[in-house]
Amino acid sequence: MPLIRLVASLAAAFAILPVAPSTFAAGEHAPAPVKRAMAPKPALAVGAAFDARGRLWRVRPGADGVWVDYSDDLGRSFGAAVRASPEIPAADGELAPEIAVARDGTVHIAYTLPGATNPIVGHIRYTRSTDGGRSFGPADTVNDNRDEITHRFQSMVVDERGTVHLVWIDKRDLEAARRRGQAYAGAAIYSARAADGRFGANAKVADHSCECCRIAAALDTDGVPVAFWRHVFDDGSRDHTLARLDGAAAMRATHEGWRINACPHHGPAIAIGPDRTRHLAWFTAERGEGRVLYQARDPAGRAAAPPRRLGGDQAGYPALLATGGSVVLAWKDFDGRATRIHAEHSTDGGRTWSAPQVLASSVGPSDRPRLVSHAGQAYLSWNTRDDGYRLIPVKAAP
Repeated sequence: MPLIRLVASLAAAFAILPVAPSTFAAGEHAPAPVKRAMAPKPALAVGAAFDARGRLWRVRPGADGVWVDYSDDLGRSFGAAVRASPEIPAADGELAPEIAVARDGTVHIAYTLPGATNPIVGHIRYTRSTDGGRSFGPADTVNDNRDEITHRFQSMVVDERGTVHLVWIDKRDLEAARRRGQAYAGAAIYSARAADGRFGANAKVADHSCECCRIAAALDTDGVPVAFWRHVFDDGSRDHTLARLDGAAAMRATHEGWRINACPHHGPAIAIGPDRTRHLAWFTAERGEGRVLYQARDPAGRAAAPPRRLGGDQAGYPALLATGGSVVLAWKDFDGRATRIHAEHSTDGGRTWSAPQVLASSVGPSDRPRLVSHAGQAYLSWNTRDDGYRLIPVKAAP
């Protein structure tokens, strides 16, 4: 895809949604409403997760808050929705509300709330339900820096003990550098965790991340989250970095050398297999040609093979899922008329792959693909303007 067409497409894809007043707790800075000057785009970003019983939970933005519902029949029908928060989240393109259900049934919700004076700033917000999704507590702000700057693009994982881990893009260090008259490329990656629903002090994971690409996160086999994000390297390239969120040093993971003095709004995907293989997929447009790549790396960062290209020159927004020795890889592709979701399936830990299959298609606007699983079965979770929400099983290769 020519780079000019790529950037134009990305700009059209990320309209700002309307913002409602927040309900911050006492002592927090409550952003005022942000007025928009354009008609709203449909908010298609829907988060989904299975609980231990096989119930499918969804979180979605509404005109009056964050809404949660569930399905007992694999997405064919949903019960009455419950409002988890009266705040309207950022929910378009790379930004989306997230949901996770712990083993004890606690329903966790995380989202980005746009800021008061500028819709591209914001705060990371979190709420939970301890009564099976019937009610949710007041939302808390996770970022302990409360300046009206960027704290956005949260990614949430919940470990086996029920500890909630959040990682996001944060510009507090950029603002501090500016006050000192120093240069600072990009933003930073910050994280926080909560074992009882209350988050503690934030920890900086790395300086110089890309500003607006979502962060991918997955649990390692020992329960430690691993984050995978687009980074701004010293030579100006915007490749990707991996880091365990236990204080381990970050390591460079991709080497395409794409130099672009802007954020491409195109985050990566990660899944971790039982052998600790890091399955990685990402978008790049180095030399002006857009493409999605996949590669597997071991915990030390070593790759067994060069990156493999997926789809055509309008492929993007990859998703990954690893369950046992099975790995599913999905991505979005556009043929000039319709958007299609393609998928490949590996039953040997990513060494060999099935031929691509088309899981779904839609002509109008759509969310990025997401992969969820229950009892070893993988599903595509996909929301579209014209065809609504769909949960589609991913069939294993014959």
